Amino acid sequence: EKYNTKMVRIIEEMVQGMRRESPILRAIYSKVYYGGSHWDYLQVGTSRQECDVNVCFDLSKIGEQVHLLFDRLSIGKENFAYIYLSSSKVTEIIADICEWNPDFNAYYISPILLFKTFVEAGKSFLSECQYKLEVDIATEGRFVFEASYKIGAPWTVTFKNPGLQDIEIDFVPAIILS
Repeated sequence: EKYNTKMVRIIEEMVQGMRRESPILRAIYSKVYYGGSHWDYLQVGTSRQECDVNVCFDLSKIGEQVHLLFDRLSIGKENFAYIYLSSSKVTEIIADICEWNPDFNAYYISPILLFKTFVEAGKSFLSECQYKLEVDIATEGRFVFEASYKIGAPWTVTFKNPGLQDIEIDFVPAIILS
């Protein structure tokens, strides 16, 4: 419980910084969804301070509508869905995270390009603040966290402060289906 406010403030600062670094993320950012075992109070038998957060993006903010298209024909992708744009043209602001699929004659959001854009914005923000994130908490004061990261399926950022346990946050980009 004593770490929840710190985690929320770290996430707020990170997302704000990532949005500053990326015009794409700034244009389509919607909200943060706090999910996973930490936020759902399902962690048992651990004092580790870690959490998951989905940073949600809404393409309707720039006039794009999206829909799912399942790839039931490809071996090994029977349960995989692409997020396709309803329009036949890509809005310029998101062109760098879209790819054309000639089989479906449509553009889709590339999960790889979205993740790369997401991580690059985060790395750029952390580099800008020299991997030291300052977080103000009204009731507790100012904390300075040294940040490091590793890239896996989520982008995991670890925040260290000498007086606290390490805080590990898994950042995941997510698209809102509207």
